[in-house]
Amino acid sequence: TTMTTTAAAATAARATAAAAASAVATSSTATASSSHSVSSSFTPPAYDVQAGGEHTLCWQAARQAAAAAASPVAGAGKKAKDLQRAIGGHLYSAGRCGLGWHRGAENDADNSQDKSSNNASGFQPVPIPEPISHYHAGYYHNLAVGAQTGTLYSWGCGTFPEGGMDGAIPALGLGPDAEDRGANPKAVALQGQGAGDKGVHVVDVAGGAYHSAVLLNSGEVLTFGAGQLGQLARRPRYTDRSNLPVDPYPAPAQGLPSSSEDKVVGVGGGFYNSFAICRRGALYCAGENQNRQCGDGPANLTQMTPVDLRLDQNMEGKSNEATAKDPVVEVSGGYCHTLVRTLAGKVLTLGCGDDGQRGDGRLEVDNDVDEDEEEVCGSANNQLPFTPRPVVSVLNLPGQKRAVAVAAGANHSIVLGEDGIAYAFGANDLGQCGISADINIDHNSDSDDVNDDGEDDESTAIASPMPIKVPEGTTKVVQVSAGYAHTTLRTEDGRIFVFGQNSNGQLGIGERWNNDGGGRLDGMDPEDPVVEPMEILLGRP
Repeated sequence: TTMTTTAAAATAARATAAAAASAVATSSTATASSSHSVSSSFTPPAYDVQAGGEHTLCWQAARQAAAAAASPVAGAGKKAKDLQRAIGGHLYSAGRCGLGWHRGAENDADNSQDKSSNNASGFQPVPIPEPISHYHAGYYHNLAVGAQTGTLYSWGCGTFPEGGMDGAIPALGLGPDAEDRGANPKAVALQGQGAGDKGVHVVDVAGGAYHSAVLLNSGEVLTFGAGQLGQLARRPRYTDRSNLPVDPYPAPAQGLPSSSEDKVVGVGGGFYNSFAICRRGALYCAGENQNRQCGDGPANLTQMTPVDLRLDQNMEGKSNEATAKDPVVEVSGGYCHTLVRTLAGKVLTLGCGDDGQRGDGRLEVDNDVDEDEEEVCGSANNQLPFTPRPVVSVLNLPGQKRAVAVAAGANHSIVLGEDGIAYAFGANDLGQCGISADINIDHNSDSDDVNDDGEDDESTAIASPMPIKVPEGTTKVVQVSAGYAHTTLRTEDGRIFVFGQNSNGQLGIGERWNNDGGGRLDGMDPEDPVVEPMEILLGRP
């Protein structure tokens, strides 16, 4: 799930890089030029798309926002984006994730309609009473911020209908009696330094599997949700029915700098982690660290802790020296790995790499293996001598290109290069890397060899960055997002491509299929994975 934050503009990527009015006109009339295209029941002209756990959220700028941003007064760039966000836009959701649906809803005695297929047929409007400026698609819950009132809204995916503060229920921030039974978004009462005061408002939202993080313009970070591994960066005040620590109310995270000159400017999340980026470019992390996804240190971090991003962890000096020279501007966390992008366009990887999600050319490496053991493992072709994986490593894109965006799925990674090409690596068992699963990739060869049987699961893992092939003639990719096992791409001209797992309807492709010999074959289950980029045709309801 794109658990991503951009420090430079605090998630400014939620607005299109192209002129807004032009993008509206383009996206609303786009037609498929790819053989992998399918029309959704409705896909709004999109300025931003985020892949959640098993759903996808799409943000569409309000018409007045598009017009204002395209005016000569606004011009292009950050001012235009700020105008769009100030006026706000509307959210749409694809996949079975709340909004009237919850697990087992079709068996409810008082259920007047079959909700088991809700949101699985394409994008549906998210009923929020005002335009939205910021939003976050989580694994099992979602957050959004009202552009007019600054109100924080939350809603669950209906995954934990039994209640008892189980799962993602505390991450809704609605108190110990909250439920996760498909309710529409509700307002969250914020508590913290100045929260609710005039002039103090939410500027960024993020979350993990079962927790949430909210950044106020004062620089304070509020967290709520599950806290069994320290991901709240503070002491939880409640327990769920399994006696695990949780906190269903927002409260300040601990361990962050108190100086206004180095206040937090962006937040992000991993499955069991919370991240914060400070004005001077330092990265902080809290939560699970058993795979060193937060750098060297204790197995669990119970408060925000600086991440040492030096490549040589044994080097003398301060842990923040690396970020002082090359500040962190973006972070995205997966199930147990982390992607960090710096101002210079460098990508650093930490944590798990067993599925290739660190992009270092290695698979199934156990960091706990003794260095003296004479194992032959840990490489893509399983022939290189074993060496322990470093805590922090640099990702090398083809041609040494700079990165402009990163997105971590549960066990796969997407990196957008400065050339407008999206690169994928990691788990690809459900097509989440956008590369056909019957290709056995030899990362020490210049060519791709087709697997004889196409059924070796190990062959689907991608150990090094590989370009995602979009149809010829497609403009540059300008946005990437990774969910649990699916991926979304948005291009400069407003086209959206999706691929990966679709068992929950999360790709938003509905049940309409190409019958002209291209795209999905007739007779295939609409919930089958999509293993290559498929365009969602943009249109109006």
